[in-house]
Amino acid sequence: MSAFPPVRPLDEWLQRHLASTIEEDLRFEASFYGPINSLLTHVFPLQQQFMVKPQPKLHPVAGMPPPQSEAESSERVSIDSMNNVVQSRKAGRVSTDEPDFIVVKAGFEYGGDLALAVVEVKKHEKITRVDWDQALRYLRNISHKNPAPDLTVYLMTGATTYSVQLPMGEEVMVPIRYQFPTLTGLQSSLEGISKRHWAV
Repeated sequence: MSAFPPVRPLDEWLQRHLASTIEEDLRFEASFYGPINSLLTHVFPLQQQFMVKPQPKLHPVAGMPPPQSEAESSERVSIDSMNNVVQSRKAGRVSTDEPDFIVVKAGFEYGGDLALAVVEVKKHEKITRVDWDQALRYLRNISHKNPAPDLTVYLMTGATTYSVQLPMGEEVMVPIRYQFPTLTGLQSSLEGISKRHWAV
């Protein structure tokens, strides 16, 4: 078991790169992917058995009701990396979520991953109802897959980041929302998750 080390500050080049990326009026949210991926791998190091998965496909758990836009049909199933039986294919279109990043505590074998955090990047500064609905959909999808109790979904909208969690140990599962400056708050929030799951 490894003790959590002192919080290591970001390398100066990455801190400056993140700051300049946030300040730019970017046309494509993909421009954030490199800096955010670097931040995630800094906070969740491979040596502690963390994995950062870019743009993973989140298939609904088998038996979950499909979105209203999908017609009922027989389904085929498969096993995902968190050992859940999921809908793999439906007649017509598969309803699949694809967040920008998921952080997991990796198992020793396929099927042993534990979801810790989801990060979704938006290039616009003002959060919309569509953005919130997307975050809640991710939360609902993964909450059916036995994630970590402190699973957090992050919506990064440039200089401001919003986080969404389900309360632990409560009967009424009303999502809890927070917001904080990306540059000063995102790393700190992620480090809290990393620390709680640091031991291998």
